[in-house]
Amino acid sequence: MALQAKRPTPRQETAEKIKRDLAGQAEPTIKRLNVNVTEDELRAMKGRALEEGRTVSDITRELWKEYLSR
Repeated sequence: MALQAKRPTPRQETAEKIKRDLAGQAEPTIKRLNVNVTEDELRAMKGRALEEGRTVSDITRELWKEYLSR
């Protein structure tokens, strides 16, 4: 008898996610956002992020949170 790795089925994964959600242990879901910018804008964003020791993604999320809180 060979050993098999038992992977959870999509149904089992969904059930586990629902249980975590109900228990208040849900992990935030990260989605990708694509935005068209000029080369100069991208260069400036990367430079500023580097100066601040942050990532462009961190700064972008912060800006969106600020904008959406208005």
